[in-house]
Amino acid sequence: MMLQIANLIKHERDHIEFWVIGGAQSVERDLFAKKLEEQQMADMIKWFPVIPYQQMPDVYAKIRRSGGCYLATTKVESFGNTFIESMACGVPVIAPRHSSIPEIVVHGQTGYLFRKNNRVTNVQTQTAQKYRRLMTRKMKLCTEKQSRGRENKVLY
Repeated sequence: MMLQIANLIKHERDHIEFWVIGGAQSVERDLFAKKLEEQQMADMIKWFPVIPYQQMPDVYAKIRRSGGCYLATTKVESFGNTFIESMACGVPVIAPRHSSIPEIVVHGQTGYLFRKNNRVTNVQTQTAQKYRRLMTRKMKLCTEKQSRGRENKVLY
């Protein structure tokens, strides 16, 4: 699903990267690598199969400074540590509205939640819409800060 979402968003923005973190032990890692190559998205999607836990605050900081977000396409989530970690580092979350996620992510404040259903195209469209809202909100906040005389450089 993440590849389809990336395809939707890449048509709207010239300079964008998706970072996939983890998955070194996933049973679907070979399939993901194959699809990434087949769809010629390796220039836009960077896969980091293993990042040591102690380096994750630096990764979240880079995402925050770039104006990025944490995109979750998870089907099942028991607790959501990565959501909490990213929000603690100032990175907004876009995630499905199911499981324990709505207890963690405050829709419209710490991120955006999309409705999960059986139709993948609806989920992709909702996710792309949430991303657009997030970027519009960030640009508005940046403009407001600049108009108040504060220097604020946002990378996109």
